Amino acid sequence: MFSNNSPAVRTEEASERQQKIDVVMDASPSGDGPLVLKLSTWTDGLGWCVQKTLTVEADQIDELQRTLTVARHRMNRKRGEAGQAVEMAQVIRLPFTKNG
Repeated sequence: MFSNNSPAVRTEEASERQQKIDVVMDASPSGDGPLVLKLSTWTDGLGWCVQKTLTVEADQIDELQRTLTVARHRMNRKRGEAGQAVEMAQVIRLPFTKNG
C-alpha cells in the first residue's frame, strides 16, 4: 500500500486467511517519525479493507523488534519440541533511497 507522503516499506500477506500487514514509514527528511502498522482483510466486492492501525513511535521500534524476535524464537522452539518443521526467517530486501 502506498500513500502520497508515506511510502509502504513491507507487506506480509497471509493469503490463506486473506489478511495482510502493511508497514508504513514516515517520509520526513529526518526519518525519525512513527511507523504505522495496518492490518487489512480482503473482502469480495470491496478489496483490501483496513481493520486495525497501530502507530509505533520511533523510540519504540527497537523494543518492538526485540519483542517480535523473542516471540519468534519461542514459537519456533515450541514447534521444534512438538516435532513440527521450523521455518527459517525470511530476509526481505527493502528499497533504499539516498536522500540528497
